[in-house]
Amino acid sequence: MSATEFAAEVARVDEATVVRLRGELEDESATEAKAALEQALQQQPTSRVIDLSELEFMGSTGIWLMVEAHRRCVAAGIQLRLEGKRQPAVAHALALSGVEELRSRGPEGGPAEGRQPIALRLYLSSRSTSGAAAASAVRALRDRLADAALEVEVIDVFEDPARARQDRVIATPTLIKVEPEPELRLIGSLDDPEAVLRHLGLMHLVA
Repeated sequence: MSATEFAAEVARVDEATVVRLRGELEDESATEAKAALEQALQQQPTSRVIDLSELEFMGSTGIWLMVEAHRRCVAAGIQLRLEGKRQPAVAHALALSGVEELRSRGPEGGPAEGRQPIALRLYLSSRSTSGAAAASAVRALRDRLADAALEVEVIDVFEDPARARQDRVIATPTLIKVEPEPELRLIGSLDDPEAVLRHLGLMHLVA
């Protein structure tokens, strides 16, 4: 295989589906990659692994495919992991975009985190209708977590673009659970509070 060829393989490993991506993931190969990711989701796994160990390059289209895979897994309550020893170009793209930090918990929401203080950070755009919807959704989360020690920091990407770059925010709205660790983030719609709380591992604190 030459450095520019691309291939996507879907394999079932116990209760997980593994998508192995090889070569260079760019606009030309996005259709094949998207089809493989969709095939993996249709198998209704309890977890989904995207193996990047043989991926040599990932462009902006590949980044967005990872974000979409994350969004779909959150909605379906499926665990998602990005795995594999990454080539420098791929690791750099993931680190710059913040996608490397995307992880999705399964239906159980992971181990209980006790009643530790909770810190959330919401990035939104005041110039978009989605910004108001995101702020409203986070207020609903606050109501659901009324008995928890919850702090929410709201940042407008237009007022503080440097902060958004620092946190590697590539789209709005983005909700980041800062504390307790591990840090987790959601990108896109926050309209389903149960899905958000499940992903953040906070369902056990619902009032």
